[in-house]
Amino acid sequence: MLIIKPLPFSVCVEMLEGHHGPITGIHCHTAAGPVDFSHLFLTASFDWTVKLWSTKNNKPLYSFEDNSDYVYDVMWSPVHPALFACVDGLGRIDLWNLNNDTE
Repeated sequence: MLIIKPLPFSVCVEMLEGHHGPITGIHCHTAAGPVDFSHLFLTASFDWTVKLWSTKNNKPLYSFEDNSDYVYDVMWSPVHPALFACVDGLGRIDLWNLNNDTE
């Protein structure tokens, strides 16, 4: 996975490893609120997982593995800072709330 930071031109500044297949989607946290979550981002992959990352770490913070097929895309909620959705190859949409226990 590549992290590209805004520069006069695009360069790879860091490479992180965590998925076992191609990445199909990436979404940075953008919900505004009293707590800054802008360092968080999600990735979707053909390895059937969604991973939660922080730009402050080199490894995924958590791996969401309850998918039934390739995960094609992932997106944070624009209004709820702990909610995100992902869609898999079977057309299933999963909603995840990080305020709930993930086990």
